[in-house]
This record gives sequence, structure tokens and C-alpha cells, in this order.
Amino acid sequence: MNKENIPFCIPIRSNAKVQRKGKQDKMHISRCFDDLKKINEIKCFKNRKTIYGNKVYLSGVRLPDKTLLIVASNTFQGADLLDKYRQRWQIEMLFSCLKKRGFDLEATHMTDPVKMEKLFAILAVTLAWAYVIGRWQHAVNPIKPKSHERLSQSIFRVGLEQLAKAAMLMMATLDYFSNPKQVVRFFVVY
Repeated sequence: MNKENIPFCIPIRSNAKVQRKGKQDKMHISRCFDDLKKINEIKCFKNRKTIYGNKVYLSGVRLPDKTLLIVASNTFQGADLLDKYRQRWQIEMLFSCLKKRGFDLEATHMTDPVKMEKLFAILAVTLAWAYVIGRWQHAVNPIKPKSHERLSQSIFRVGLEQLAKAAMLMMATLDYFSNPKQVVRFFVVY
């Protein structure tokens, strides 16, 4: 990406080796961020560091689960680098919701741009709806966190499951009312 001048911001593993300034040896990159003790504390390097033979800007943050997030970029630096990565992560999460973890979009094999545009409009509304329902469900019945303090299920997934249950119930009800005798029986019994 450097050769093609493509801007990037990517996470770096804490065991990646960084070239020490003025020295021949390398050290684990996590040692550069050892002084980050408080949650949400940020450290940004003004000068580029050499990792895997590439000169990159580095920024790191201590996450709520006490792990360290280190991000590298060839163009962005400082707090801007972490903001760009946050935006990228939101896009990654959107794609995961549209794909296997959610709507399984790639199973449609659609190629017609007009149909795809309509499908994306429907999925965008449904995704927002699922997220709102998931937040509501999480407020009513909190999702249990795992040992690493992340939720055992995503808020989107909880909302999507609630939407699916509601749709199944609605379809079952419509099927029930497809026979006129059933409609009469429903009103007589209830």
C-alpha cells in the first residue's frame, strides 16, 4: 500500500517488532505503550517507527477490557489516526451485519444494480430497526458479558432475532387467517 500511495490505518499486534531508534535490535511494540495504565488513555508518536520494514505513525489506547489497541498508518497520525480507525471499524461491523453474521447478503447472488439498490435500502432500514430493538432489549434484559467483558451476543444480533421472531409470528397469523372459516372461528372463540 505504501508503494501505491494508498492511505491505510490498521491494527498492529502487540508482539510485532519495532526497530529501536539508533539501535540494530528490535523490541515488542507493546513496550512502547507500557505507560498506558488508565482506561481510554491514549499515546501517539509524532515520529514514524519502522515495523516490518515500513515507516508508520503509531497511536495506542488502553481499552475498557484493559487490552491495548495499537493502530498504524502511513498518513494519519495522532488522535486523528484513532478516529480514522474507529470509522473503519464501524464500516467493518456494518459489513459483518450485512454478511454471514446477519443478513447473509452474499447468498442472494444478485448483480442487477437496480435490484441491489432496492435491497440495500431495505437492509439499511432493517439494520437500523434491528439495532434499535436490540438496544431496547438490552436495556430491558441486559446481555451477559463473557469473561473478557465483551457481550456474549451483539446488540444487532439480539434485535435481529427479535425481528425474526415477530416476522415468524406474523406469518403464522396470516397463514391462520387464510381460510375464511378460521377467521370466523377466531372471532367466535376469542
